[in-house]
Amino acid sequence: MDKDLFKKIGRILVAEIVIFLLAVLVYRIQLDGYFDDNIFAGLEWDHKDNYEYVMSAENPVAEEDIYFGMREIKTIAVTGRADNIDPDTHIEFTVINKATGEVQYSENHLLKDVLGPKDRDYVMYVDSAKCSEGEYIIRVSLIDCKADTVTFAYNLKYSIVKAFNSDPQNKINIITKVTYGQVRSLTKLYFIVVFIIMLVVLLCFMHVMRHGIVAGKGFLPILLLLGLCYQILIPVGGAPDESWHIDTAYKYSNYMMMVPSTGNVQTLYKRECDAQQSDLLGNNVETNSFWQLLENTFVRPDNTELIEVGYVDASGNAPGIVYFPMALGITIGRLLGLSGMLTYILGRYLAFVCSAVLMYAAILIAPYGKNVIALISVLPITIQQCGSASYDALLIGAGMFYTACCLRVMEKDSRRKDIIPAAISGLLIVITKGGVYSPLLIFLIYALYQRNAKKEKKGLSKRTIILLLVGAALLVAGIIFIYKDIFAAMNVADRTSVSTERTYYTISYFISNPTELVCIYWNTLIHNSDDYVLGLMGGKLGWNSIELNWFFVLPLVLVMLLFANVENDKMNLQYKKRVVFLVPCVLSYVAILLALLLAYTRFGNVVVKGVQGRYFLPFAAMLFIMTENRMVNVDKAASIKLWKFTMYLQSLMIMQIVVNAWK
Repeated sequence: MDKDLFKKIGRILVAEIVIFLLAVLVYRIQLDGYFDDNIFAGLEWDHKDNYEYVMSAENPVAEEDIYFGMREIKTIAVTGRADNIDPDTHIEFTVINKATGEVQYSENHLLKDVLGPKDRDYVMYVDSAKCSEGEYIIRVSLIDCKADTVTFAYNLKYSIVKAFNSDPQNKINIITKVTYGQVRSLTKLYFIVVFIIMLVVLLCFMHVMRHGIVAGKGFLPILLLLGLCYQILIPVGGAPDESWHIDTAYKYSNYMMMVPSTGNVQTLYKRECDAQQSDLLGNNVETNSFWQLLENTFVRPDNTELIEVGYVDASGNAPGIVYFPMALGITIGRLLGLSGMLTYILGRYLAFVCSAVLMYAAILIAPYGKNVIALISVLPITIQQCGSASYDALLIGAGMFYTACCLRVMEKDSRRKDIIPAAISGLLIVITKGGVYSPLLIFLIYALYQRNAKKEKKGLSKRTIILLLVGAALLVAGIIFIYKDIFAAMNVADRTSVSTERTYYTISYFISNPTELVCIYWNTLIHNSDDYVLGLMGGKLGWNSIELNWFFVLPLVLVMLLFANVENDKMNLQYKKRVVFLVPCVLSYVAILLALLLAYTRFGNVVVKGVQGRYFLPFAAMLFIMTENRMVNVDKAASIKLWKFTMYLQSLMIMQIVVNAWK
């Protein structure tokens, strides 16, 4: 017994040494080349239209008073274009330290030499030894301007912009990019990530030693540690649409704290430190986000008074309850007086904990497919989305819990009360994202039918069928009522984008041209399927800006298919049951594509735009459990080896996420 224990401890030590050596290898070979690069901060809106500020002879000066929460600033950039350029018109760029009055940068150029008819960046190279954290005046002046016009991209920064053209109520920001410091200063975060990875691997191996399985009791701490790791890997603002989800959760936090409304549907009250932190973060994963995380997490804010800021309400596609965990975390952070960064992280992590508990419960409840559910739970994309401010956190967790509950209901020994959690979780996923997951209710109806059949009944009674039909009709009516504005907009014949003035597809168009709809679906399936699989398995993270290639994704797909065939964990589906499993997934896929086709795809595109692999996570467990077959059988020992391999692969993927985020 002692020798056996000694061997197991030895294997754990070997595993830890392997992870450490991989970390050193990645550090020396891949990361070292980026350490001397500048930290990049994007202050324009990514993945969202910016506004345009026009300068002319009547409006020749643009002066912005802005706070830079960075050190050793090296470049400040604006993005603009010029029209009707006169050869004698000059443009002058000036940077002034507001505290000292010292001019940090001043250059005068012929307008035709720096800007043209297409958008171009103008970069101001400042002295990093003198230009550090503080307030600065950025001034752009047109000199001898005649018919010239200069257009700069701008957005609104309600906290860091102190005034524009000497108006403190004007929050226009024309600064699009800033670089400062060095990536080398982020090294500490890399080693924190490596330490967490080693803890995860240690827990996994110890879990195997104790229980002889991975997907079972004791899996929750592994999930929670990975969630903590991804709070570093994908910083605040790095997940899709996260800045708007944070604002929406903040709105519900104000309700919890009984903060009065501003009286304007486009604004809400925020602590100034929270608004400032939001302003300093971009809508992407960038090195500035990591620096802000490192520097501003554990500080005590001194500017906690409430200010009115603009915001985007993202609750149109989901009920308010899905924002509750994030809103609760923000509320706790505000009550404890935590920094803006730590407040947001607390909200994100609380959302992850709720989702992790649902996924863990799904593993315990499911009579089959435990390994599949557990592997989906630790996919990079799952942890990113569940650990973000998005409503995807509860949606994904509820989707896996729903699948497990339905599998449980199908069992002969199931109890009537097992139907309740299945119905509640099913209702939650159906009323989220515009009802695109409504077809998944077919799975529950089939589970109820199977339950009755196994209890030697003829099937569902007429009364039950009528109740189900009435319930389905009421649900559809409710979804249409909740999202009536969205459905109405999708049917407006002349619906256009303000920024592009190009029409979108509409419902009425496809009613008149059904073959066009079939062609678009076919093209999307043929051209984009590989991209969806890559995204579903975690090969595209952040705003799809962090890509992991098929070297990582293909092994995960193969392991997933093998996990569907683990002995005593496979379902042994017959052909008819397999079809029933597949139909709700296919219909949900069709609904997702239709929603994005109508809401996001401009007229003339031959494939659906905006669809991401993460949209399929709520029914991914159902889809992969269905892939089991009788020709493959993975025994318990082999499944443990597969889990160990998966942990090594996960560790290497996490290191590559850091590399791709910092390069």
